[in-house]
Amino acid sequence: KSAVILSKLSVNMDDAAKMYGTMINPFKRTPEEADLAINSFVKSATEIGRPPGEVISAYNKQMPILARFGKQGEKIFLGIAAEASRLNMEVGKVVSFGERTDTIEGAAKTAQAFNMAVGQPFLSAHALLVLQWTKFNAF
Repeated sequence: KSAVILSKLSVNMDDAAKMYGTMINPFKRTPEEADLAINSFVKSATEIGRPPGEVISAYNKQMPILARFGKQGEKIFLGIAAEASRLNMEVGKVVSFGERTDTIEGAAKTAQAFNMAVGQPFLSAHALLVLQWTKFNAF
């Protein structure tokens, strides 16, 4: 049933199968739970004004990073996807900003790149380092 709906939404079936498999194998979901999660992604994609296929494909591409967060990775991804849509940026770029903020040099380069992308001074290296430290201590 879900495959038919996803197909009608122009979701690549390979991407859908990969996402489905990821939810069942590493995350130990039942097929029913995987269907609900995928439907949640479709709903979220619609809410943020992005094609469901694009969101599902981006999720699969970011899976190596998101897997660190377990089932919370889905929630984190959807939040990142919403922010990426709001900023008119690719999800992968937003995720990569977070990956590079664990050193002073990386935070400075990331803040500079982000500020250039949005066209105004929005982030500072210090803010990114504090955020990274806060995130690290939250776990």
